[in-house]
Amino acid sequence: MVAKLGQMFDGESAENSERAEAGMNWVLVMGLLVATVVANACTVSDTGLAPVGDAGSACGAKGTAVCPTGLTSQASWPSGTCYSACIKTCGPDGIGLRLCTQTDRATCQATSGCVCLDTPCVACADCALQTPSDCYLPTNAAAVPACAAGVTQGGPCGPPCDRQLCMEADGKTGCVCNDQGKYACAAWSGTGWK
Repeated sequence: MVAKLGQMFDGESAENSERAEAGMNWVLVMGLLVATVVANACTVSDTGLAPVGDAGSACGAKGTAVCPTGLTSQASWPSGTCYSACIKTCGPDGIGLRLCTQTDRATCQATSGCVCLDTPCVACADCALQTPSDCYLPTNAAAVPACAAGVTQGGPCGPPCDRQLCMEADGKTGCVCNDQGKYACAAWSGTGWK
């Protein structure tokens, strides 16, 4: 059978060989073009605010990217990303969304808590609740007591949906009892979920 295939290919005309070679050249040219486009999809601008190049990420994707795990406001923007904004869930039980964008280091350092070492830095907006249950809207936000010992995310609580906020020992994390009778905890700014 191999001998028969060899005879078939030996009998190919010069025209078919030229077509095959032209087809291979076209594939190589297109491959180089795609590689060049991907490599240049994200570049660093002279302002330092553009995203860092990363040919392996979805630079051409439509919509806002999802923030990488661990992204922190007022820290350095993660390297290896080609987007300049992303969204992350926030608030107790992940009921909200928070938009994070790039900012320059001087703007970051003008606010307390900036730990950004290199431009670009991360600037995240406050948590925007996405039509939450009233259970997450505390009625005692003006005078928040300390949480009792043993209050933890997902731990049992009662009565469900009592709308009473308590503050964990770190002074930054607030907890409420959700409508399933479990503690829902997240960063609290003093006036709202962060």
